[in-house]
Amino acid sequence: MIVGLGVDIVNIPRFQRVIQETPSFTKRIFSESEQKNNINSLAGRFAAKEAFLKSLKGSLQIKFIDIEIVGEHKAPTFRIDSNRYPDLNNIDFELSISHHYDYAIAVVLSSRKSN
Repeated sequence: MIVGLGVDIVNIPRFQRVIQETPSFTKRIFSESEQKNNINSLAGRFAAKEAFLKSLKGSLQIKFIDIEIVGEHKAPTFRIDSNRYPDLNNIDFELSISHHYDYAIAVVLSSRKSN
């Protein structure tokens, strides 16, 4: 059963300005391993985190830093501490991230795991 669908788009040059003007932003939003990525990848990951939260329709309070996107050379996926957020244990997430010129977009489909 589908829980929700989330989509988000990020203007990469604008996102880069935010990072340059607010140095603490990256540390609040991205894990240490995510911070090593280039600006395009960071913008895509930010869009993915926004889409993730939208797919849950505000049903869970979760920090951006606790949502980690993994999978550099394969399909990206989420890594979230299941002990900290046990409500997510029964939800599957499908993630797609794409880049086009100055934009990064992400789509997340969340669905309940079947028993």
